[in-house]
Amino acid sequence: MRAAGVERFVYGVDHDLEAAATHVVNCLERQRRNLETHGNRGAFFTYEAMCAAPERVAREIRALVPAIGDLNLRQRLPVKHRHYEMLTDMNARQIARLDAEQIATLNRVFRAHRDTLDYFGYDLMEATR
Repeated sequence: MRAAGVERFVYGVDHDLEAAATHVVNCLERQRRNLETHGNRGAFFTYEAMCAAPERVAREIRALVPAIGDLNLRQRLPVKHRHYEMLTDMNARQIARLDAEQIATLNRVFRAHRDTLDYFGYDLMEATR
């Protein structure tokens, strides 16, 4: 098993950035179709919004599914089977770890689906190092 395969198996990480970017685009496109088809019959929020305003997101979810009861998004959660931490937007930290070539690889995929990124308010990434 290649080193990346071992890391993916042990840590759930896949280093194929093009495949990862394609997966992100596919998920966003499916979500866009859901929103356009089903309108306000559900709760829509982004990862970033959930991290920034977990109480608001919890209220939206409870309004949609009252039986869910005491939904607490402000609790310590298990992270990679190593430790616990509060719900935190890790995007900036993770993007900062990417080099210019990796960002260019991701942006090649994202650029081809710019309308989808725009729909959700996402920009292309800029290299920080």
